[in-house]
Amino acid sequence: MTLRFIRAELARNPENPDGDPNDAYEFTMPLNAEGAMDVDAWHASENAWTFTRYHGGEETLHGQIVETDDGDWAFSYEAGDADDEKLFSFDRHRIVPDEYLSVTDTSGVEHVYRIVIVANPPGV
Repeated sequence: MTLRFIRAELARNPENPDGDPNDAYEFTMPLNAEGAMDVDAWHASENAWTFTRYHGGEETLHGQIVETDDGDWAFSYEAGDADDEKLFSFDRHRIVPDEYLSVTDTSGVEHVYRIVIVANPPGV
């Protein structure tokens, strides 16, 4: 298992033709040699895998990356699933620079983020 720090920024879209580096997620997670989530390491760890959410001038939010009851993954801000932001194919997706990450917000709208940083966690 290799812990990696990841930053994903809002990719370009019709509303943001240049994307938006101020709309981003940062998180640390275990990756395997292929750059995908190391699910076994995830399950074996006692750590709570956290993330930080930046959204322009809004309050910075923090939460946990969770496995949902149906076996999918989500960014979750509080206990329960009402505020979960679903992650598309998170455990099967390569987490490498210039790949994309799809996040579905609580209203069901999907947003695409470009992975811009995959590096050693700060302090490592």
